[in-house]
Amino acid sequence: MEIILYTDGSSRGNPGKGGWGAILIAEEKGVGSKEKEWVQELGGRDQMTTNNRMEITALIEGLRFVYSQLLIVNGEKANSGKNAEGAFAKLLTINYKPLTINVHADSEYVLKGISTWMKDWKKRGWKTAAKKSVLNQDLWQVLDDLVLQLQDAYGVKFVWTHVRGHSGHVLNDRADEIATTFADNEPTELYSGLKTKYPYKEKTKA
Repeated sequence: MEIILYTDGSSRGNPGKGGWGAILIAEEKGVGSKEKEWVQELGGRDQMTTNNRMEITALIEGLRFVYSQLLIVNGEKANSGKNAEGAFAKLLTINYKPLTINVHADSEYVLKGISTWMKDWKKRGWKTAAKKSVLNQDLWQVLDDLVLQLQDAYGVKFVWTHVRGHSGHVLNDRADEIATTFADNEPTELYSGLKTKYPYKEKTKA
C-alpha cells in the first residue's frame, strides 16, 4: 500500500502568522481498489512562526496522522470514532504491508533536511558544518523521531519527492491553499472522503 502525502507551509511575515496544510491519499493497489482510496486533508496555524517552521510542521502533522492510524490498526490505540480516523484505519487494516509513504513538498529545505542533512547534524550534536546550532532543531528532532518510529515499528519506507511550487501542480497548490487560509485565520473547509469524490484531481499524462 502507498500513502501519498502533500505538505506545504506559509507565513504572513517571517516571522508572522503562519499556517500549514497536508493532504494524505491512501491507495490500495488491486481489483476494486478505486472504491477504497481515501483522501484526508489536515491544516493548522500558529500565531507567530516562520515559513520554514510551518513547512516542517506540515510534514510532522501528516506523519503523526499516519502513525495514529497504525496504532489503531495494531490495537495500540482506541478508535476515537471520528470519521477520518475510522476510514483511514479501516483502509490500512485491509492490507497495509508493505507500506510506502511518498512525501511531496516544494520545500527543498524540508526534503534535504530530512533525507540528507539530518544524519550529519546528528553526528555533530545538532550542529551545522559551520559549527552553528541547527535552526528549528526542536521540530527536526520531532520529525526525526516520527520517521524512525514508522520505520522501526511498522517497516514504513519513505520516498521524498520535490515538486515546484506555484507551478500548476493541483495537489501542491491545494496544500498551499490550506496553509495560506489557515495563516490568514480564514481556514478553508477540509475534505475527508473517497478519492473518487475529491474535487482536486491531478492531471494524468496522455
